[in-house]
Amino acid sequence: MTIWFLIAAAAVAMGIQCSLGPVFNIGGAKLDLMPAIVLYAALTGSWRQTMGAAVVAAFLLDTPSFARLGLSVPPLIIVGLVVNHFQKLLYRDHLIVQCGFAAAFSLAASIWTWLTLQLSDAPLPMSLGVLLKIVVIAALASVVAPLVFRVLDLLRRWRRYGPVNVETF
Repeated sequence: MTIWFLIAAAAVAMGIQCSLGPVFNIGGAKLDLMPAIVLYAALTGSWRQTMGAAVVAAFLLDTPSFARLGLSVPPLIIVGLVVNHFQKLLYRDHLIVQCGFAAAFSLAASIWTWLTLQLSDAPLPMSLGVLLKIVVIAALASVVAPLVFRVLDLLRRWRRYGPVNVETF
């Protein structure tokens, strides 16, 4: 797996996320595929690939939103590097690991964005609606993470395809 594979996956995922935004809009909470991409990099690749995927995914995540560009970089990098550090202890194909950490990535990005908005000129008060929206975004990210893992695994295996060596007697 290369960093270019992760960048291409993040770009395609962002295109899918933007095009399916009106379809998967639950109370203003939209589908978020970027946590699953960064989690895939953290559980599969090196720390450099994790940081690269986190930076690219965060910039792509901030581009269509109202947040400042680069605002999502710190939480995705921090959580990504922590997960990558414990990569050998985590079973990356386990459904609970994929769903739980995708929700953690999404919660970290959402809470970080909310906290930094509190320092701006127009702070966003924490209400039940904002809290429910954050929870729904995290739930959607956790539900879609196993599907993203399967697709990226298929693409990675397809890219490494090689002819089979057959020995004859």
